[in-house]
This record gives sequence, structure tokens and C-alpha cells, in this order.
Amino acid sequence: MSARILFYCHLFVVSNGIKDTQSQQVNDVIDTPAFLTGDVVIGGLFHIFNTKQPDRCDLDLDMYSVMEMEAVKWSLMRLNEVNFIPGVRLGLLAYPTCGIPSIAALQSNKFLQLLREHRASNKTNKPVYIKAVLGPTFSSESAVVSRILSSVPDDYKLLQVSYSSTAAFLTNKTNAETFLNFFRTIPSDKIQTQTMLDLLVDLGWTYIGLIHSGDAYGNDAARELSDALAERRICIAAVYQCDSDISRARFHEILYNITALRIKGIVFIGAVSMVRSFIDSIERISFSQYSVPSIIFSESLGLQSEIFFNSESKEIYPAAKGSFAMSPPHKEMSEFSEYWNAMFANMSKNQDDTQINPWLQQFMKLQLGYNKLNVDNLLTKYPSSTFVKYAIMATYSVAKTIKDVHQKVCRGISGLCSEMKENRLSEYIEQARRTAVDFEKDFPQKAKLRNLTERVSFTKEGDIQFQNSGLMYEVYNYQSPSNDTNFEFVNVGSLKKPETPAEGGKPKFTLLKPRVKFYDNMGRITNTVKSICQPNTTCTICLQNHESETYLYDPGDVIVVVTFPIHNRGSEPLHCGPVRRRIGLDVALGAKFAIDKINENSDIFPNKKVGLLLLDTCDDPLITSDIILELQLHGQINNRIPNISDKILGYAGGFSSSPTLQVADITTELKTVQVSCCATSDLLSDRLNYPYYLGLATPLNYTTRVMLQMVNKLGSNNVQVLFSDGKYGESAVKLILSLAPSFNICVAQTVRVYGSDVSNDISSVVASLHRFPSARQVLVYIASPLMPKVARAINSINEHRRFLFIGENCFYHRDYMLKYPNLHGSLIVAEQPIPQSDEYKTYLRKFDPASVELPTSLLYFMQENLNCYYEFSFRKEFPQKCNRELLRKFPEHLDKWTPYLIKSITALIKGAYQALKSMCKDETICSEYRNSPEHVVEFVRNVTLDIDGDDRDDQLFDSNGNGVLGLKIYIIEEKDFVEARCFKKKYNK
Repeated sequence: MSARILFYCHLFVVSNGIKDTQSQQVNDVIDTPAFLTGDVVIGGLFHIFNTKQPDRCDLDLDMYSVMEMEAVKWSLMRLNEVNFIPGVRLGLLAYPTCGIPSIAALQSNKFLQLLREHRASNKTNKPVYIKAVLGPTFSSESAVVSRILSSVPDDYKLLQVSYSSTAAFLTNKTNAETFLNFFRTIPSDKIQTQTMLDLLVDLGWTYIGLIHSGDAYGNDAARELSDALAERRICIAAVYQCDSDISRARFHEILYNITALRIKGIVFIGAVSMVRSFIDSIERISFSQYSVPSIIFSESLGLQSEIFFNSESKEIYPAAKGSFAMSPPHKEMSEFSEYWNAMFANMSKNQDDTQINPWLQQFMKLQLGYNKLNVDNLLTKYPSSTFVKYAIMATYSVAKTIKDVHQKVCRGISGLCSEMKENRLSEYIEQARRTAVDFEKDFPQKAKLRNLTERVSFTKEGDIQFQNSGLMYEVYNYQSPSNDTNFEFVNVGSLKKPETPAEGGKPKFTLLKPRVKFYDNMGRITNTVKSICQPNTTCTICLQNHESETYLYDPGDVIVVVTFPIHNRGSEPLHCGPVRRRIGLDVALGAKFAIDKINENSDIFPNKKVGLLLLDTCDDPLITSDIILELQLHGQINNRIPNISDKILGYAGGFSSSPTLQVADITTELKTVQVSCCATSDLLSDRLNYPYYLGLATPLNYTTRVMLQMVNKLGSNNVQVLFSDGKYGESAVKLILSLAPSFNICVAQTVRVYGSDVSNDISSVVASLHRFPSARQVLVYIASPLMPKVARAINSINEHRRFLFIGENCFYHRDYMLKYPNLHGSLIVAEQPIPQSDEYKTYLRKFDPASVELPTSLLYFMQENLNCYYEFSFRKEFPQKCNRELLRKFPEHLDKWTPYLIKSITALIKGAYQALKSMCKDETICSEYRNSPEHVVEFVRNVTLDIDGDDRDDQLFDSNGNGVLGLKIYIIEEKDFVEARCFKKKYNK
């Protein structure tokens, strides 16, 4: 989940109680069912009444719920008219739930009680026999009801089919036993989440607010969306979880907070009642400094446009104009709409129909007064609900399931056979999983609907599958197509199944951007709204986790795991610091370059693809150990990649000595080969401790001997040592103290610089060199992240160049060293350079920071180096937008360690390939490869590669697995690093 602020909107109200008469009225309401007689009865649970209190049913009718219940009744009557199940009439027994889970539970228990009474009765005229349940309306209700109905014995286990409960958790495979009886004809919220995600991406929204209801539906949808957005680097800057009884004052507070964060886009997930309250609250706020945010509403809105109509002003709420609404595929069920309109047009002649649906009768009598003008207004105000289609589909699907059971157990006998009267109810659940429904072929002509042509079935978890329709979900924009006062929902987007295998099996989202309209605070058409972090701003809340976690995964048949610091070490253990501007991704992406080149080469793994897992160590041994152990224990990182434990060829990378030693400790225990490009600690040369390690860089014990020889040649026998904390600096000090006597050199003092030191502290530490002014030669072993601060400090204390600094690799090819005049004349003992690759520069320029397949840190790395910002970034303190001209300059220089990483990874893969060919069949990792790491190491150690670009292969490692490329000595001059002398190390052939 993205980093965000989480707020709660709960409003705690102390009830004064309900009068006895009102309580009795409410009890009468929930105890009064709608009943359609039949030989087989289907139970129904419908919202019917709105509720303003969390646990109390109000007497305010929900017109759309009444419509959906009527659609179910109408569907059953149509099927009965055509004798759909020979000799069997389908009936309905429906109760209101008021959208309250506890009432839904109470009503579902009534069905179970009827079943018990039916089975216990010896009378000829038994109580109605329930075979299945339709509903209830909301996900929180469906979960409660399903838990109850799934928990009873098979004889009483009722099939439950919902047409409007969309929460993804209802079909979670891990909960299959919990929701064993649950099916639905409406798509799951997983599909809505995917559509909403694609919409946000196409709109370019990366910085949003989220308001959601606190029930099961809202919490589940918010969780699904949050997880999906985090994968696409869309930040939810503020989240508000609200109850249905939220006050207008609290909505005002939320809106002020959202606009203060300069959020321009909101995702709203909640019931219609919450939507109405929210829109009305916006109307009553004066937005003087910021514009009203654009809103995306979840499918629960049901494309009910009357919600956006202000009954007081008789106008459309300005905040609703230009909003988006998610919807499952919407189709007008024209036959039902004609029936519905005709029924209202002839209210006095349709008393029989309304008596079956007492709530419809109540609506006509109390709210319309049988007045034709009121009816005309009603039909205009309440167009057909999106859920009517799915209610009809649910009814027909249950009827088809019952018919299939009838055909199976009654064997062609008309009417209810004795076997069907007493069969296990769980049989209907089992049949539903097998039943396919073809709405064009499975029903007689008079029962068919013009716009219902789908073929559907259900998954084992109860989700609906559309067999002949590619349309999965839709997006609507509330607008005036003719730019007048008439507003409506206009279809602007859709998610569709892939049409061909070439599309990779991934649904395709299309947003018709020319159709989309946005409106300002006054309801006038305005420019496209982009909800992003604003220029000259750092959206800190979105950076908390956005920059810190980095990995890059390229799948393959075999995998190389590369560890490298993308971020600096944090101020505390197990915390990452900022992105490294140098020796970070500029070097690390060389791993991907090397592997991509090998995959193009048919000579190495010709029949397999080599994959890559690049892990950010943050230069912290503890983080390094943590991620390696997680990988080895679980085969993956944070459940975001598939298990690769059986595919790992070996480990590579490793820059600083401390994290590399941490990896070496683990790979030694695991008996896995490890090749490092850059770590120089002499501890890594100990083959008793690290038998499966090879290092391309020259070990520190050799480099230190060279530095002490230089001190002798300079005619000095007195030195000081400046070093950073960690294995690299500490092992260097131990080497000097042990080797110095053999060179007749006295070590006057050792000065430690800690990584946590700030600039002022470093200056005071470095100033302690003046304690021994006669010890003019200072040997420097500083870790790369600290070197810029240390260079500034030693320049400030080295007036008149009193000290001569002799540094290792940390001095070389660091341009900032040239700008310090008091460091001119300093000496460097550095690795023999490997020629850089212009091809790699071109390769780097092709990377797109917007790609979610690449580490997020690439974005901030490029911004830091180019001094510009990308539109989708959360750090925009840079002076200009990044453009193509700036990108042509990236990277200006390649670090000297880049080719070392490329060569070391190439050596590992080439050697591992030779080992696999020798030990295993089909170049597939086998037990012999795992159990004989010493043989794998031998193959890697004997690898030869073209190092100098002279088309001649050279050996990289000596018999101990140490690098053989040697060292060079440089002098820092005003404009460049000038070579002084070349040292070449001998090795065994």
C-alpha cells in the first residue's frame, strides 16, 4: 500500500431512543414480505428501505431497490408464463434488509426456519419450500448471510446468488469454505479495481485522495485499490474511512484537508446515500483558493443520475459535473422498462401486481398519490438501474439451475416429483457450478430479452464468467453532450478481454479522451484535470516508501542475483538513505546490460533465457542479510516475484566490502558461487572462510603494500591513516598496522570517520591530523558515499598543502576532487581501468523512468543528475521539467566500476554455463550443480574474456580467485588525473 494519511470519519451519536409506535412500525416493515406463490419458492433479500442510522431501519423507500425487486418478480412471472420448468411454478418470498447486515442475518434465519418447519410438517399443505436465495444487496450483508447459510448441514444449505454484491473477498479462494454457497452475476471488484487503475493511468493521475465507506465493501475495495495503485506508483496522499451516518461538517473538514494538500482528484467508494451526502456537502463549501477536485465514483453509484440533482435549487450539483462513474457492462432491459413505465402509467389498473410487491404499492400510494404528473417526473428522475440487468440474470440463472436439477432427479416427469421435494439443498449449489446459461438458447422466445444475449457460467468460487462477450467493465463521464443544461452519463471507456493470444492474455483498457469533459467550480467546461504532485513541491507523504524499496526483476529460466547499493545507508540500521547520485543505478544497470547481451548471444545458454534479480543493499550489511535470507527462505521478495529459489545460478555485484562480506557469509553456508566486481577487503581473499567467492577487484592487502612502498620512495617513514567505519576501512587499518614495521614506517595515528557524521563533525575529525604535523603522508581509505564530504574537509584543513594524501579507489575519477586546489598533487592507487562501452551509454538513455518494470529510484537518480523533474514525480523541487535535450546528456560520465560489474557478471554466467553443460542435462540446474559448488567455482575461475577490446581473451582471476587486472598510480592535477606508473600483478596460469 502506498504511503498515505489514514483518517476515520466516524461520528459517534448517542441515541435518545425510538418511540414504541415507531419501533412497532419498523418491526412491521421488516416482518412484512413480498410473496409470489409457486411450487418452488426462491427467497429474496433486498435493501428496500434507506437507513440513516447504522443499526436502524428507516421508512424511507429506496426507489431503485424496489425496482430491482420488481425486476426479479417480473422475471419469475415471465418464466412461469412459458412453463419454463414443466409443471413447476417459481415463487418468491422476499424480505427487506434496509442494508443492515444484522437484519439480513435475521431474515436469512427465517428461510432456515421455514425449511425446518417444512421438513417437520406432516400436513399435505406444507409451508413454502425455499430452494435458493437471491441477494442481499450489499457485500457486507452477503458475507453475513453466506456465513450463516454455508454453515448449516447439506440438507439446509441454500444456494445464494447476488446481483449486486461486488466485494472481491467474497470469492477469495482462501475463503472458499466460508462462502461455499455464494454466487453472483455481477463482476467482482477485482475487475473494477483493474479498470479504475487503468483509468487513473490514462488520466495521468498519480497523486489522489481516497474516501471509502467503513463497511466490508468499502474496506475491501479500498484495500484492493491501494495495493494495485502502489504497484503503479500512484500515491494515495490521504485516505478517509467513513460511516454511513457521516455528518456534513465532517465532509467539509475532509474536503478542506484534501484541497489543502493540493489534491485534484478523488476516488470515492461508498453507497449511494454517502455519495448524495458528499456531493451536497461540496455544494455548501466555498472553494476560493483551490478548485473542486474531480471525482471517480465506484460502481455502487449504479449510474443513478438523480443522485446528482439538487432538489432545493432544481439544478445539477456543479461538483457532479465531469465526474466519472465505474460500471459493470450496462444495458437497458427494454422489455422490463416498458413494463415498468406501463405499470406506473396505469396505476389504478395494476393493483394486483403491486399487491405482490407491497413496497411498490406503498410507494405509489404514499409518495406519488396516484398522480400522473408525479409519475411523469418519477420516470424521468429514475431511469432504469444498472443492477436491473444483473437482477434479471440472477433470477434466470437460479431458474436454470433449478430446471437442471428437475431434469436430473425427476427424469422428464412434469411437476414436482417426490425426489425433488426432499433432495439435499446443497445439490443446487453443486449444480450451479456445473450449469451454463445461454440467454439466447435456454429460454423460450416469450421469455427472452432483446439486450440479454450472453452465455455465462460460474467459477468454482462463484464468480460469473462471460463466454461470448469481450466487454468486462465500463467508465462513464457525467456531462452534457450538447453543452446545454441536460446532463447524462456518457460512456468514455471500457475494459475488454484480449482478442488474440498476441495481446498476452491481459485485458485491454481504452479511454476515449476526446469524449471526456471536465468542469470548473461554476460548472463550466474547463481544461483536462490532472491530479499530480504540483511543481516546486515535494509531496513528502508519497516518498516514505516510494524511494526506499528497490528491486529489478527480469524473469528467466535461470537467474543471476545481483546485489548493489542503489540508495545510501540510512541514518539508522535497516533504513535506506537517499538515492546515490554516483555508483548507484548508473553502475547497477550494467548487470541488466550484461545479461541482455548474453541473451542475444547464442553461444551461452542458447536454449534458455538468463534472468536477473537486482537487489538494493542500501550499502547496509543488515539490509543485505535480510533480503538475501528472505530470498533463500521463501524464493521471493515481498511476495512480488515468483519463487526462483531453484533457478539461481549464483550471486554477483557487491560494491562495498561490508555488505559483500555479509553476502559471502551466507553464500558460503549455502554453498553457492559468488562473484564480486568491486569489494576490496582482504578478508574476502581468505578461501578457508569463503571458498566459493571470487573477486575481480585487486584485494586491499596488495594495494596497501603498494601504498607503503610509495611512502618509502617519497623518503618518509611516518604516516597517518584516515579511514571510514566498516569492514573496508577497519581491515585497511589492521593491514597497515601489521605491514608498516616491515617497511620501517611508523603509524602516528589512525583517524576514524563515521558515516553518521555531519559535515561539521567530519571537518573537526579531519582537523585532528594537525596533531602530528610531521607525519605529512596520509593514507586514505574512505567509503564512496562519504568521500565528497571528506574531500571538502581535507581541502579546508590542507592550507599550503601541508599534507600529501595517498588514496585508494575512492579518489579516482571523482570529478569533485579536481575542484579542490589543496588536493592537487595527491596520489591515487587505483584499479587498472577497463575500457568503457559507448554501447552502454546508448543503452542507458533508452530507459524510461515512467516504466513500472524499472526501479522507482531510476526516476530520482535521473532527476538528481539532470537537475530536472518528471511530471509524475513526487519530488519537484528542481528548476525545470526534464526534456529530450537534457536526456541526451545522460549519463555524462560512466563510473570506472561499471565495466568491472559487466565483466564479473559475464564471467559468472559463462562459467556457470560451462559447469551446467558438464554436470547437468539440458543446461538445467541439477543436484550435482548445487552439491558441487567447488567445481562451479573452478569453471568460473578459468573463464577468459576480452578485457581491453583487443579481441584477445585474458584470464580474470588467479588461482585463489582474486582479480589479476592490476593497479595504476595517478596524480591529481588541476584538470585531470594523470597516470604516474603502472603496476602489473603476476598470476598463475
